[in-house]
Amino acid sequence: MWASTRDEPPATVTIAWALDAHDTTIVDLTGDICTVTVQRIRTLLADVAETSPGNVAIDASAVTFIDGRGLALLLATQNRLAERQLRCRVVNPSRTVRKLFELVHLDDRLYKRVGYE
Repeated sequence: MWASTRDEPPATVTIAWALDAHDTTIVDLTGDICTVTVQRIRTLLADVAETSPGNVAIDASAVTFIDGRGLALLLATQNRLAERQLRCRVVNPSRTVRKLFELVHLDDRLYKRVGYE
């Protein structure tokens, strides 16, 4: 977990990365995905996209805010994994995340309402 410095707007994000029994990489995001946090998250997701042995599920159930840069980061991660013939889905998106996905008509591309498949 990291917290913003005194020179940054208040924002925190917690990132956990693990593998499940099906070699799916699970990434848990918590907090705000915004201009302040996206660069740090980008580094982690780039590593996941390059090294994951299988599909990736990004759990966004505890994301409290997401902006356009956060959305672009999720799409870029999905595209990088697709180049490796792997899938990336957002699972359990918070209401805030779901609303943004639906607003920009990317809900079917980024997540399925029934969960990761």
